[in-house]
Amino acid sequence: MPPEPESEPLAVVPPSPTRPPSSDEHVRDEALWLEDGDLILVAARTEFCVYREPLLQHSTVLRDMVLTQGADRTDRTSSDTLETVPATVQTLRLSDTPEDLRYFLLAFFAGLGTPLRVGLLHPTFHELSAHIRLGRKYGVEPMVQAGVEYLQIYFPDTSDLSLWDLPELFHPPGFEANQIVGIVNLARLTGTTSILPSALINASVRGKDLVKGFTRADGTQETLTKDDLIRVMNGRILLSRACASATHKVFRPEVADACTRPDVCGPALERMVQHLSDNENYLFHITFRPKTWWTFCVEQNDSERLLCSKCFNMVGRWECGRQEEQSKSLLAKLWDIWDLKKDDGGDARKESQPRSPVEPTKQEPPSTSETTRSVGVQTELYHRDSEFWFENGNLTLIARDVEFRVWKAPLAAHSLVFRDMFSLPQPEAETGQGSSSPTTPIIHLSESPDELRQCLRVFFPGKTLRIARANPTYHEVSAQIRLGHKYQIDQMVQRNVDHLKKYYTDDFDAWFDVSPLEPPGFDDVHSLGAINLARLTGTHSVLSTAILSTSLLDSAKIIEGFSREDGSHETLSQEDVGRCICGKWETTEASLWALHKVFSGGPSTSCIRTGQCKQVIQKMLDGVMHDDERAIKMKWWESWKDYIEEVDEERELCWACYNAVSHERKKEAERAIFDRMAERLELTETTKDA
Repeated sequence: MPPEPESEPLAVVPPSPTRPPSSDEHVRDEALWLEDGDLILVAARTEFCVYREPLLQHSTVLRDMVLTQGADRTDRTSSDTLETVPATVQTLRLSDTPEDLRYFLLAFFAGLGTPLRVGLLHPTFHELSAHIRLGRKYGVEPMVQAGVEYLQIYFPDTSDLSLWDLPELFHPPGFEANQIVGIVNLARLTGTTSILPSALINASVRGKDLVKGFTRADGTQETLTKDDLIRVMNGRILLSRACASATHKVFRPEVADACTRPDVCGPALERMVQHLSDNENYLFHITFRPKTWWTFCVEQNDSERLLCSKCFNMVGRWECGRQEEQSKSLLAKLWDIWDLKKDDGGDARKESQPRSPVEPTKQEPPSTSETTRSVGVQTELYHRDSEFWFENGNLTLIARDVEFRVWKAPLAAHSLVFRDMFSLPQPEAETGQGSSSPTTPIIHLSESPDELRQCLRVFFPGKTLRIARANPTYHEVSAQIRLGHKYQIDQMVQRNVDHLKKYYTDDFDAWFDVSPLEPPGFDDVHSLGAINLARLTGTHSVLSTAILSTSLLDSAKIIEGFSREDGSHETLSQEDVGRCICGKWETTEASLWALHKVFSGGPSTSCIRTGQCKQVIQKMLDGVMHDDERAIKMKWWESWKDYIEEVDEERELCWACYNAVSHERKKEAERAIFDRMAERLELTETTKDA
């Protein structure tokens, strides 16, 4: 079914002075019944108890519903705001499913007994769908925007071909193939038609399963609209025709203008055209990023490397000839193929947002005023944090001169240390004269305000929602690992360690699949911090590649370290500084060894023109051994194909020898270096992570 309309009726239950116990007809949600909450949301038979203030900061619709409840008070005035509505436990009955509402709320609050999902990196489809649909319904624009931008990474616009150069194109992490139906529907719901051309390509390869759609988390079935199903059926025919035409134009048997051996290249191109008919899918299998299916066909059919360099570049290299030209042409046709209009895009999403009948209360700018608090016999000066100060919170955390007011329950649920701290008697804050703020227990922490703020973002929404993000910053990862380790917030530590291990790993194949060496969002110097985080958490599998990455820095940076977000300085231990310096030497020596090993091996045992190939490979060896600047720049883990093709400009190497120096021998050398890297860096720790 298409997405639900936003105009569903919303029933409002009058507030009760105290929180009622769950009736026999309702059940409390296990993940989101926060005992110190002040807002109960009811979806079907499930009750959720959460915190009113942060939720209503972001939702104009829920804010208006709460204010509407306040309209029943006899003492209400025209100047009433959220702050003047009584701080009783209010109840709102919503028309959403419990599953959708749970996903929606877990983007705001750390649930109990569930993985931490606030500020999550890669949402599942069900999470993202609920964020977009309920975010739109309840006027949480940043939630909708974040979800749409996340989808646009994996389903890019047709205006820029470089956006399609993505290994996970059409496949967001954790999404199932048949959920493409839901992605099309979300694009329709939000008016984001820039997603549709790429999404409909993916939908068109689903076959008969496309008609069935998929099952939502609440058990309901979601399918395409009739119009979009017809659009996919008709468009697939036009897409197949366009793909076949593009493939034919790439492989048309016309030699390059500057061809040096037309009598050889002409027949070779004709054989490629004939090969396209050997498999019924060859004409239609098109990828929009190097290395393309077209390049694979060229290499498969020119195994003897008969094409001259000009003809090979014309048909076999993405950026040099027909491939990029035809890919751009095909992208431009997608709008017509799917019968879409380009001007249906971004503005439509903005115009479709729900409008609140009541002007939302503007957020106050960050507080710069200072208040004096008396704690014991000592008087100190503090100011409230601009992101995490909730008037209705029941806990005050103080980091240096900054106060944070939040709630106890989520922290206690996920941190044994906080739970123990809450069990001890705590001093209460004194309420200033004329202040309406309630008194709360105070806990002084030794962290910087920046570090604590990064930690709290995992538990509560600040002034900015952090949803569906692909790449956290180093400062976020570092603070959450260090504070998570200190306060025993294991889930927070693990999800950030897992992010580091994706890029710094002791798995040879996994490491070579990752580019660049550092996680996106990290600066190169942050690999130094990754070493320290690996030491702190006992994640030994991170060390060898993190040290390798750090060894590429200038020597001064390795020794001096870098400044954290809060201004504190981070450096390596003396032993790890020594390892990074040795790593710098090891990288140079390993790269020279690999160059010599690959190019000194002579022709392949399967070579078909030994004398010619021997001369070319020797020329490659001489080129790197006699040119110091070039040899230092060529790293053992990087591709050497540009150098190989520069020396072998006329493509004189046979396929066996070309494959030997560009792939087989190179891979053997890489694996040998990688496997002994930990030993050479004197990493004697166990290879298993603690």
